[in-house]
Amino acid sequence: MKPSKREQIAQAAMQLFIQHGYRETSMDQIATEADVSKHTIYNHFHSKEGLFIELVEQFIDEQFQPEFQSELSDEPAIGLRRLAEAFLLKMNNPEYGAFLRLLIAESGHFPHLAQLFIRQVIGEESHSLKQYFESHPDWQIRDPELTAYIFLSSMSSFILFQEVMQGKSILSIEQDRLIDQLVDLVLSNSAVQVLSPP
Repeated sequence: MKPSKREQIAQAAMQLFIQHGYRETSMDQIATEADVSKHTIYNHFHSKEGLFIELVEQFIDEQFQPEFQSELSDEPAIGLRRLAEAFLLKMNNPEYGAFLRLLIAESGHFPHLAQLFIRQVIGEESHSLKQYFESHPDWQIRDPELTAYIFLSSMSSFILFQEVMQGKSILSIEQDRLIDQLVDLVLSNSAVQVLSPP
């Protein structure tokens, strides 16, 4: 099915924003890439700023939905490993890396977009993980909220420094090593015995 004019514009604009950044992308470039007139773009989005904001908000809303509710099992070591693997699999993607570079570059001009990303990616996931910890009081995790934040922030930093900022050649850490250490750190501060994966 042929995409609508609006979809054509959105696809072309997002590609150009990711390649060149917000400021270096012109409406003329978008019109050429989308094979529409500038007038058509303004009919749909009103301004370049409005187009950018809508595309980033849509990308965050569609691509960064909470993942973990169904990933957590009653066995904490297994559940936490599944959670970490699912998170890193989703984040360790060239499309996400390119998007994060764009979002970081433009965060000074569009702070609410950066805050939306943090709220949806870290905030909601952290809340879900906190609830998971709290649903198992027998684990005696001392600070469920902070533990969830540290767990997710560590994985986010791993992707940011290793992939987005091209740091893998300088400080390379294997994903499995990171996951094992995070699970050990979380469970060593609880009443749960840490079990090695089979």
